[in-house]
Amino acid sequence: MSREQLATFWLARSVRERIVLVGGLGIVVVLLGYMLLWRPMLHDIARLQEQLPRLRAEAAQIGRAGDEIARLRGKAPPGTLNPAQLSPLMERSAANHGLQGNISKANKGSSRIGASFGRVAFSAWISWVDELHRNHRIVLVSSKLSALDAPGMVRAEAEFAPAARLQ
Repeated sequence: MSREQLATFWLARSVRERIVLVGGLGIVVVLLGYMLLWRPMLHDIARLQEQLPRLRAEAAQIGRAGDEIARLRGKAPPGTLNPAQLSPLMERSAANHGLQGNISKANKGSSRIGASFGRVAFSAWISWVDELHRNHRIVLVSSKLSALDAPGMVRAEAEFAPAARLQ
């Protein structure tokens, strides 16, 4: 419908018909506004109100986890070992776990220490790696474990470094 046709249609209506048409158009606009804007917004508000307690609980849990991380970082030893102290410390620790192997500096100028064991119990190996990390802040950088014929026995090659040097 062109603009001229619309104007002709409008002028051909009586005042009462024009009022009814404007009122009807107003009702249609209000209904469309409700259906397309207001109703979806009310639905979203209700959904968000349902999620809010769960999200608050998650935020509180994240806050507690952050506090725990800060507390544990404060308890950890400073990790100030110099590279010359690493080999002897690791050798004593390995001997305490019944591990016999070769522990030496990985590369010149590097703070990493290499360790190789021809035949060790896997449980002793894991216990030793855990002790190095927990008590001395020496972390396992890389490792290669190969299963041997006897159950629970492995050949192990690994590289370690002070945690402070990796951060």
